[in-house]
Amino acid sequence: MNRPNRSANTRAADRTGPSRRTLLRTGAWTAPVVAVAATAPAFASSMGITGTQQAVRSDATSVDSSGTVTNNTGASVTVTLTWTWLCDSTGSGAGRFTSGSGQATGWNVSSFVFISSGGDSQRGARLVVSRVVAGGTTVPFPTITMEPSSAKVTGTVTATLSAAASVTVVQPAVVAFTAYTSARRAPAPRTKPGQPSDVITLGP
Repeated sequence: MNRPNRSANTRAADRTGPSRRTLLRTGAWTAPVVAVAATAPAFASSMGITGTQQAVRSDATSVDSSGTVTNNTGASVTVTLTWTWLCDSTGSGAGRFTSGSGQATGWNVSSFVFISSGGDSQRGARLVVSRVVAGGTTVPFPTITMEPSSAKVTGTVTATLSAAASVTVVQPAVVAFTAYTSARRAPAPRTKPGQPSDVITLGP
């Protein structure tokens, strides 16, 4: 079968196509790297505010609580920490808190009170504090020791962080405190009147 003849000029035009200069002038070429660069800073700060916490059963009647707040953004952010201790209300680990104390250096204390749960007004306790955390820094939680009514008491500790609505917050995991089984150690000293204002106490 005979192919139709095509002129040399037609074949040359097919090979040539539009010039690179024409494509650039009409915007057919783009630079994707610009879009990637534009989103990189937002990704770098997307973690916002992050927190960690732990609760260690230090002796028969003490739970030592601690944690940190990290500001992953490039600006100072006011962070509020609501820290809640709750004793189990059923089973062999059921109990209550008799008191609590600690220091909130660098934090503004709103409240440190017993909370009711399971029909007991001292089943739990809650601390609410706030402070400004500078961008790119990590600060410690207040140092708090809670005192369960016996060595058998178990429960959970929950730290909840909040900040401006525009800031992402990654909450610390809830942690459990267990019954006391390790060797004893000297209890933390009780606070006395006249100590600095960042010392906080909780008692019946």
